[in-house]
Amino acid sequence: MMPWFLVLFLAVVFGSASAEDEEGLYEPAPPPNAAFVRILHARPALDVVTARVGQMEYGSLRYTEASPYRVVLQGERQVVVSNFMNASLEVVAGSFYTVALIPDGDSGRLLIIADTANTSRARALVTLYNFTTIPAVDLKTSDAVTTVLQQVAPNSSSSLIVNPITVTLAAFAEEAVIGEVHEVRLERGAAYSVIVTGTPEAPQTTWVQSTTR
Repeated sequence: MMPWFLVLFLAVVFGSASAEDEEGLYEPAPPPNAAFVRILHARPALDVVTARVGQMEYGSLRYTEASPYRVVLQGERQVVVSNFMNASLEVVAGSFYTVALIPDGDSGRLLIIADTANTSRARALVTLYNFTTIPAVDLKTSDAVTTVLQQVAPNSSSSLIVNPITVTLAAFAEEAVIGEVHEVRLERGAAYSVIVTGTPEAPQTTWVQSTTR
């Protein structure tokens, strides 16, 4: 017989939402002719960086910190981090992007990821980012019974829309736990990120609730 907690979790993930759930919190869609862009600092060698996209200033970000998503007009925009690193971002209206500063050589590089948007008012979006050299990272319940997201390769991400629940999650490299997020409450219409950074010997897992500004 399947354990009761696994039955409950699967029901929450795959179950249908009621009409009352449709009244929950919901991240707004980008305005016409614009997108939402955020900056994520995933390079351990730098304590604090500053960033801008086009004319939009993002201020200072510490290692493992993600900025709010900010409105950026569509078209080609230059991303500048701490005045020494640049990348070109082709902004497509209606999209969400994460621009991550990741390890690569002496100075690192900027990685642009087209994010999944939460299109459901009744459910939550969970995204796992692997910014390490670990070949595959999984996101599971902390008891390893239920796999939420699996086989996320280095410098990539994967997303899943789930129903609301309070749960403890853990990032795994094969069978080993490399980080936990305890008793997180997944709310209707919200989006969350599990960000794995660092090295295989010293990984770090960060939990972020996505916001727009």
